[in-house]
Amino acid sequence: MGFLLLTQSPFVVIGLVVGAAAFLLVSRRPEYGLYLLVLSVPGQAYASLSLGGSKVTLTQLAVLLALIGWFCNRVITKQPFIPRPTPLLLPFYGLYLLVMLVSLTVAKSTSDGLNEISRWLIASFAYLLAVSVIKTRRQLWLLVGCLCAGPVAEGLLGWAQMRYQTTVQEHFIGCADISRACGTFEMPNSYGGYLEMGLPLLGALLLLAFVRRNEAARAWAGRYNAVLAHRFFKIFSLFLLLALGIVFILLGFEAAASRGAQLGIGFAVVIMVLVRGKKALPVIFLGIGLLVLVLAGVETGVIPLSTFGRLAQIESLTPFDVREVAVTPDNFAEVERMAMWQAGGNMYLSNSLLGVGIGNYNARYNDFNAPFWKVSRGHAHNYYIQAAAETGTIGLVAYLFLLGCGIAQGLRSAVRTKDTALRYIAWGAFGTIVAVAVHNIFEDLHVLNMGIQWSCLLALFYLVNRLDKTSKGDEKARPGL
Repeated sequence: MGFLLLTQSPFVVIGLVVGAAAFLLVSRRPEYGLYLLVLSVPGQAYASLSLGGSKVTLTQLAVLLALIGWFCNRVITKQPFIPRPTPLLLPFYGLYLLVMLVSLTVAKSTSDGLNEISRWLIASFAYLLAVSVIKTRRQLWLLVGCLCAGPVAEGLLGWAQMRYQTTVQEHFIGCADISRACGTFEMPNSYGGYLEMGLPLLGALLLLAFVRRNEAARAWAGRYNAVLAHRFFKIFSLFLLLALGIVFILLGFEAAASRGAQLGIGFAVVIMVLVRGKKALPVIFLGIGLLVLVLAGVETGVIPLSTFGRLAQIESLTPFDVREVAVTPDNFAEVERMAMWQAGGNMYLSNSLLGVGIGNYNARYNDFNAPFWKVSRGHAHNYYIQAAAETGTIGLVAYLFLLGCGIAQGLRSAVRTKDTALRYIAWGAFGTIVAVAVHNIFEDLHVLNMGIQWSCLLALFYLVNRLDKTSKGDEKARPGL
């Protein structure tokens, strides 16, 4: 064995050694496989290997490592593969996957269907992995940190793409629209959706740090000692770090100029404030006052429409027939999106029970497209229409059950969790899921394995509920906040 290693390329030997070490680590501590899986999402398109003529992405390698490590760990430690109590959403993942398999019976392209099913299998595995390996508050905080770290890094990259277009945009990372940032996701709207999957959670953590900072300041002012002083400066430093992360994501948002993401975040903020109930009354009144002032400013011309960027270019949110609209540079994006919607609607009407088969929107697009719109954009630009077009009524219902139960579980966690820190985590994750649900009206955010991030956010609700019911235990297991 040693002789064979010595005869190989140094890169092969290093890869084998690193792979073996990673396998041993993940087999012993499967949560590290989960962290790697989450962090691999933004780098999947630019970190890959060629094996036997096939391209294997970083995310695929992370999935393989996490799956094998988790399986071995469960067998060696004799732990159940499905935790108790059974996670609420797991059966709904299974139901949606079953509907996808059934829809393959009417699919024109089986390979496209299997590719889409594989993405949902990875998303389902991410949910199962999270709910089964996260056992302590420390592990939960590390998962939350990974969920926030990716969007923060992407936000900074998106800002760099627009600030240094020649250096970053053209020579380092390509983008389909060089007038807007795309991070590592190639399309600005998908990029904006990924940023959206971190912003509400990070915002909730910032508010939690603010609350903890105030508590630490009062304790330090009442009884000065070195321990209280250290705690105050530690929390204050964390507060500044979280604020900087939010600034990076907001810079990325501005660079992406994704109207769907902006609408999703706006709706999520409103829902998150309303969930706070009486505690949020001052914020609600302030928000209503600001809204009245903004509307008055727009009506009087004091605030120009250009202030709102691409949002001001939205002419209508109601459906229309693309055959009856004259296309202009200003309305092209809206008309193109509506053309994709209509093609998806026609697919659904052709077989309202099973659709045209999972993953087959592109394969069947030219059978249902509107005149003059012969090129598919890859998906229906609306995941609900996409689900109905590809899996019919039963598929759409299965997806809505999964999403609806996830939102309901998130709302319950955000309101009823007794532990303050856990409640803020649930609150931020709830806002994130709501934002994605709204953005999915205008986009498909279940592409590029972003389902991993989405599924881990859904898993937070189960984990928060489980940890909230257990004793707080060792305070050392509750880092930071």
